[in-house]
Amino acid sequence: MVETLNQPQIDNPATVLEYRHFSESPEGQQKIINFVDGLRKEVGDKDSWQKTCQKADEILLSEPVNESVIKNIFTKFQPYIDNMPPGHDPGHLYRDFLNSVILFNSIKDNCAYQSDAYAGLISGFLHDIGTSITFRYKDFENGAGHAEVGSYLCHEVLQESIDPNLLKLICYSVAAHTHLDTVKYTFPKDGTRKSYWDETWTTSDQKLCGIALQICRRSDRLEANGNPFLLRGIISQIDAVLVTGEIEDHLSSNKIIKINTDTLDAILDPTMHHKPVPTALESVQKFADSNFTKNKYSEKDYLFPKFKEFLKFKLDQFETLKEVIVSDDGKLPDSLETLDSIHKINYKISKAEPKRFEAAWTNFKIIWQKLSSENKSKWIAGFKNIDQSYTELLKHYRQETANIDFANLTSQVISKLESDK
Repeated sequence: MVETLNQPQIDNPATVLEYRHFSESPEGQQKIINFVDGLRKEVGDKDSWQKTCQKADEILLSEPVNESVIKNIFTKFQPYIDNMPPGHDPGHLYRDFLNSVILFNSIKDNCAYQSDAYAGLISGFLHDIGTSITFRYKDFENGAGHAEVGSYLCHEVLQESIDPNLLKLICYSVAAHTHLDTVKYTFPKDGTRKSYWDETWTTSDQKLCGIALQICRRSDRLEANGNPFLLRGIISQIDAVLVTGEIEDHLSSNKIIKINTDTLDAILDPTMHHKPVPTALESVQKFADSNFTKNKYSEKDYLFPKFKEFLKFKLDQFETLKEVIVSDDGKLPDSLETLDSIHKINYKISKAEPKRFEAAWTNFKIIWQKLSSENKSKWIAGFKNIDQSYTELLKHYRQETANIDFANLTSQVISKLESDK
């Protein structure tokens, strides 16, 4: 693995904690809200976006975004990446990086401005970095949710490293990466967070403009589909119980759902029970179904044939997993070795900070012991399939990134993901 992904370098080790306190304070929240409102004014419309892209492209002629630049971004963010919580963890971000590189390469030649495409690449893997300093499941309570906090953090960390015009495009895309409509929030005071401008259009020379946010969102969505997302959902809900006891139901009602150790039992129910707290399988199925209805979530997918191809690969894996779980005869024996193998694949996909991961895993074991022997067997078969499918997924990443821009770095990231450490 490259040194930038394993050796955190930061002048002040307390910075991560300081930003956490800042992002959770009324003063910090208001400052972040004001920052994002400023971004909306500077690049949140068609004309200003295009003018900013033009300025950024001029700088790219002498300061190109190359592998050295991306490595430097990893270096600067490594302390924050290491602090990302279970479910929105380092493994998630590294796969977001691979998704972003694939999407960037698939569309860059059709973009009117290279800065637009590069902003999509960078925001595509940094869009959840705000979870390192704020809790993910307060997006309907806080004026600055994890997206807005991440946008502000990107500006703070990168302002001396990246052209300010390109950085505006990146920060706006990070702030706007969620598909939320208007949100009424209560902290730091009652207010309204309006939905984000997200127009994409074709210029006179038949090139695309306004593409950064679309790359960012599709990088996110590739991670919100398929078998790794199943495990992310399980571990993030357990982590949520440990932190606030709340999760958010984005897809059906945009409301907060209260959860506790009792409601967590439903996560590993191998049937679709349609209760307030969805099972892990139901959550993945909801996201899968949302890809095929006419909505804001999927309306610009037609711009990305590579996205649709990759999405099918991941959803096919999920369909196989469901078949494995349903068809299992319920006779696979449970043992300490079995639970250890389940722990191994969960941690391999997550790579969250060990102490926080183990805290969540302790509750996973409590849930596990409550399962019937039949349901344990179904999940033993299921986790074995997830392990196999993850190996297939990483092979797919290698094939897709072997001969494209940033191939050397993607190879190193995949090696990191393949590691059990």
